[in-house]
Amino acid sequence: MILITGASGFIGKHLLNSLIKIYKKEKIVALTSKPINDCKFIIHNNYNFDSDYIIKCGFENIETIIHLGAFIPKAGIDANQIIECNSNIYSTTKLLSSNLPRLKKFIF
Repeated sequence: MILITGASGFIGKHLLNSLIKIYKKEKIVALTSKPINDCKFIIHNNYNFDSDYIIKCGFENIETIIHLGAFIPKAGIDANQIIECNSNIYSTTKLLSSNLPRLKKFIF
């Protein structure tokens, strides 16, 4: 099973569609801040979850994580938003520390 973050972003939407075509939507789960209709999903609250959260949501078979979710500054002034920029580090750390016993690949 593949877990993808950033599935509602520009690149993420296109990759999600390609993954669904190749692996079928039953093998894909999105970790997202808002519901999506294309596949199964897990809602995160700014990545504030414990290490067993993904398993508790019923997705213990995650073998690959594709981590595309990130704060992207849209203007030069946005690059000074330290809290938002640091959220990228925090979200990656939360994923890396998640209890996923079958995880084989982490693509960032």
